[in-house]
Amino acid sequence: MAPAPPLHLFFALLSLSCASWEARQEPLRVRVGDPGCSGVTLSSGTSLTLPSCLAHAGCVAGLFEVPARLATFAEPVPQADIDALLAAIEAGEVAVQERRRVDPRLGLEIVERSGATGLLEALPRTAVTVISHELVRVDGGAAHRLSLTNTWTGTYDAWLYTPEGDGPHPGVLGLHGHGEDATRYLALHSGIRYPQRGYLLLVPTRRALWADETEHRVTSELLRAGASFEAVQIFESLLNLRVLGCLERTDPDGLFMVGHSSGAISGNLSSRLAVELVAYASDYRSTYVHHIRPGQYTDEVTPALFALQERISDFSTHPLPVLQYRYGSDASVEGVDLILDFFDDLRTTADAEIQPGPP
Repeated sequence: MAPAPPLHLFFALLSLSCASWEARQEPLRVRVGDPGCSGVTLSSGTSLTLPSCLAHAGCVAGLFEVPARLATFAEPVPQADIDALLAAIEAGEVAVQERRRVDPRLGLEIVERSGATGLLEALPRTAVTVISHELVRVDGGAAHRLSLTNTWTGTYDAWLYTPEGDGPHPGVLGLHGHGEDATRYLALHSGIRYPQRGYLLLVPTRRALWADETEHRVTSELLRAGASFEAVQIFESLLNLRVLGCLERTDPDGLFMVGHSSGAISGNLSSRLAVELVAYASDYRSTYVHHIRPGQYTDEVTPALFALQERISDFSTHPLPVLQYRYGSDASVEGVDLILDFFDDLRTTADAEIQPGPP
């Protein structure tokens, strides 16, 4: 029997194989010639040094700068007024509006009541800088470690999973919940299944979702600035969809969104405003006044949306097809397959509708 090769030779060959794989990967590029993508820039950088959003408050620094930036177009709201509205809701003095057969104005009401008007007016002019820091081989494709920076809400990290092949591929924006960041969401919610099924998956870290004093402070400061944490998350979701849709590998007519827990609460709002989406999947709803304990706000606390909660949760009036999946069921491969089967069916239907007829 021939002797086994030295261990150092094995690792040298493994390293060479990985280097060869990386060398064969096409870099991420922004689609050229699309006016909507002119504000998206993409480059490569060194290893990502952002502090972990699961363990360090430093990653939320940009969120604390938003209230001052909103001062140019938002009216501040006294804390006494916020407290009075929450007290009236608690006392049963604010009626929840009934669901409607059709609800074409709901999107506009969400924007106005969440305080998102100014941010969304600025959105088309907002430039976003995307830096690819790391490339990792995964089953079915590749994982790109990104950071995204804009002038309104600062810098946050993200993972982008891309399937094998040049595409264009359909793309999904994943919105995680409390106690998660982009890395943890991918591990807990079968993120690897998306590239295996031929989908790009962009998961940005949604900052300050720890149900702690930091989350309370971010939420309360934004409410006093005349906006809300939900307004910021609507803005970032729409910006992230633009980034995803502007990648060369993405089919811009095949964009989807999945929201889990807090991500679903936010997605239930932003999905009604995202004209580029084909469909949406959600596993949760909200009253928009939930507290961890008295006086401690979570990100969803937006008292002006309380009256709209039933209309928001009524997906029969949603402008998109919506899948309501069992809470957290995307933790399994079967749960993700259920979502992607729903998306695949819609893509197949759309493809059939645009096929040319007989001559």
